[in-house]
Amino acid sequence: MKKKKKMRLSRIFMRFSVLLLLVLGLLLCSSAIYLYQRDIKETYYDHVSSIVSISRAGLDGDDIRECIEKGEMSPKLNDALERMNSYKENSRVSYIYLVYYPDASHPENMRYVLYANTDEDRAAGFEDSVINSPCGAEFTDNMWKGFYDAQFGGKDEIRFLENITSINDSEVLMLTAFAPVYDREGNAVCVIGGDIFADIVIGHTRSYLMSVALFAIIILVVGTLGFVLIGNRYILKPVEDITKSTGEFVDAVGRVEAPENLTYGVVNVRDDTELRDLSRQLAHMMATTKDYMVNLKQVTAEKERIGAELSVASQIQADMLPRIFPPFSDRKEFDLYASMVPAKEVGGDFYDFFMADEDHLVMVMADVSGKGVPAALFMVIARTLIKNRSQSQMSLSPAEILADVNGQLCEGNEEGMFVTVWLGILNIFTGKGMAANAGHEHPAVRRAGGQFELVKYRHSPALAVMEGIRFREHEFQLNQGDTLYIYTDGVPEATNAEEELFGEERLLAALNRQPDADPEKLLRNMAEDMDAFMAGAPRFDDTTMLALKMK
Repeated sequence: MKKKKKMRLSRIFMRFSVLLLLVLGLLLCSSAIYLYQRDIKETYYDHVSSIVSISRAGLDGDDIRECIEKGEMSPKLNDALERMNSYKENSRVSYIYLVYYPDASHPENMRYVLYANTDEDRAAGFEDSVINSPCGAEFTDNMWKGFYDAQFGGKDEIRFLENITSINDSEVLMLTAFAPVYDREGNAVCVIGGDIFADIVIGHTRSYLMSVALFAIIILVVGTLGFVLIGNRYILKPVEDITKSTGEFVDAVGRVEAPENLTYGVVNVRDDTELRDLSRQLAHMMATTKDYMVNLKQVTAEKERIGAELSVASQIQADMLPRIFPPFSDRKEFDLYASMVPAKEVGGDFYDFFMADEDHLVMVMADVSGKGVPAALFMVIARTLIKNRSQSQMSLSPAEILADVNGQLCEGNEEGMFVTVWLGILNIFTGKGMAANAGHEHPAVRRAGGQFELVKYRHSPALAVMEGIRFREHEFQLNQGDTLYIYTDGVPEATNAEEELFGEERLLAALNRQPDADPEKLLRNMAEDMDAFMAGAPRFDDTTMLALKMK
């Protein structure tokens, strides 16, 4: 496969080289031939126009008019003819002649005044000119129009025509120069013209074309060989080596299991070109890639280890919270259900409930500042302290329990973490309870037959904020059919894609969708409404809830 790619690149380079040199050769040949033909034509035009100009200088327009009217040659016109014969004899001009149009309204009627003959022409059978004899097919349509314009166009200038004519079954380039002849009153009497067969132009052009073509072929061959040899040394060979080295490294990357064992070849480009810079940059890239893969392997292993540990930590945290419902199968006085969904592997929220004695149920809802492992560790400490203090001394009120736990949490709290707590102790027989709220969310209560409403009162500061805090507490009463709902801020502060908060109104609406539902259904309704509101948006905070219904 690599060889095929190399050969394809070589063919492309060869074709490009040949095409480039071929185009340059064609441009060179075309330019050279064009300039050569132009220069030769200009030389011939100069020659024939000078003969026409000299011949016209010896013509008398008034005398020519009289000769045309009489149909006879005058002495002056005969002298002019002799001079024109001499010019034709001693130059390369093929024809010299005088023609005229008797009437401007008949452009098809062009006649001779005279035309020059040499002795060689007469020997070949050409007769001397006859004045007023009609012109024929020896003139092209282009010449008929040109002579007409010269006689009646009103411009005293030498004009030129170029025609391809056939002589002896061969195409010959004929160049014509012509100009009007005027009388004393400034009227054009006739037109003097001269033709020169520029056969040498075509012949020399062909010869020159062959020479230029041969020269171009030599340049093409030599240039192509040089181009390929230089290109192979400076471009193709370095590119091939770089491609091979890079390909071997890429293949090794796909196979290697130990990236630290990766090797790569550095291509040594002999000449100081951009390819040397490319080779060095590729070597640097491969070295960087190797280092990255080694680091990635280490990071991945570490991440897998941490992930495994977090998974265990998450399971341990879940096992710490009560998860068996109904929790007290022998207790018919109330129904209770709770849930926690962490935003990360482990969370900082926790709930707890336990019977402190036969009459009293302790309920805890707490939220540690921060997320992740630090919050989870602080959560374990706070939960343990609260439960131990609640179970060890039942004579203590919720405010006294929180005050004692607050003092212990403040010790060595260098990270400045804190925890909000709602702690309630309920007499399950009388329905009387005492609660303390340390910076936590307001609970919601539904009276039998009514709707859920938030119970708002002044909070105390969160635990671990400051030593020596006194916590407020308040009494509450739950009668048969009443329901208590406590939660963390992950519920009202749930956010959708538009960054809207779930809020207290939606919280109450979710609870009141089926206000008389049992606690498990109540929490499921809340979770469904939150999921619908968030619509797939990421969860940024732990979501913890507990509901208790008095029976």
